[in-house]
Amino acid sequence: MQYCSDRNYGCRILEYTFNEYTNIKMENDLIQINILVDKGTDITQIQYKPFDMDFMWQNPYGMAGNHSKNIPSFSNPIGSNLDYYLGGWHEAFPGGGPYKDMSAMMGIHGEVALKQWGFRVLEDTEEKISIQFYTHTTRTPYELEKTIVMYKGSSDICFEERITNLSNQDMDYMWGQHPAIGKPFLDENCTIEIPSDYFIVDKDFNSADSLFEPEMKYSWPLSSGKDEKLHDMSKITKGPSAELLFFPKIKEGKCIIINHKKKLGIAFEWDKSVFDTIWYWRMLKGISSYPWYGRAYCVGLEFWNGYPNFDEAKRNGTIKTLAANSSITTTYKCSVFTI
Repeated sequence: MQYCSDRNYGCRILEYTFNEYTNIKMENDLIQINILVDKGTDITQIQYKPFDMDFMWQNPYGMAGNHSKNIPSFSNPIGSNLDYYLGGWHEAFPGGGPYKDMSAMMGIHGEVALKQWGFRVLEDTEEKISIQFYTHTTRTPYELEKTIVMYKGSSDICFEERITNLSNQDMDYMWGQHPAIGKPFLDENCTIEIPSDYFIVDKDFNSADSLFEPEMKYSWPLSSGKDEKLHDMSKITKGPSAELLFFPKIKEGKCIIINHKKKLGIAFEWDKSVFDTIWYWRMLKGISSYPWYGRAYCVGLEFWNGYPNFDEAKRNGTIKTLAANSSITTTYKCSVFTI
């Protein structure tokens, strides 16, 4: 039976099915979000009602069909995540890239972004709504519980999440939140604020559309690129450009993007002791081959607990370890604001 709040005002919840996917809408008088329960609890919409503005990027192929029924023409050696990535905000756990650990093969961004989750409504009143989502991984021994809370009159989306190692041995893991911002919010009037003095370029982003040399360290936000020109990486451009930048020494758990023409911004805040690295994925019509073909115009402001992927994080010492039969709980928040 589908869940529906008993009112159409204040805070409210609606469960519905689209293309056989279970979705949940959570909304109040200012914000509406859509959660794709059957695929990783991806947040496919964050809409600010007073401006009728959605922040989340949508992959060009969208949700035209049930992707779980697709049959790939060939198994992707890096995993299935990119084939099924719809855009929006997905969660990456327990790995940042394709890897093998304890005989378990893992694709890019781990298991949970492709998992079906369950949910239970914890609170449903005009003043407050709260839903807990939960899942178990398949190839690794983890349980995840994520609670999303919204309040009447607030443009904050509040999260509390717990990961639990169900095994009798310590487990290495990577954990990331991957919100991707796109049109109509994202354009050349946007600037990004990241609390750091430098970034490191990912070693795999060495395409013709990359402004910088791979694995090199550059100052933030102004740096000279491969073309020997000074680039302000805090500003969004027309492109084409394609970058993945790591900020391993952030000063606080926060990043912000503001559209100065629209007088609107979105901020992400988290506990820096849990997520100590920012990944800035900048895909401005770059990469003319798979999987984007020059069609992606978005930025990912991601917060992670290491970089750049599982194997490299083990080598550079940024991997994290969760003790046997133990849990870690954290909170984070997404806020929409006007300027």
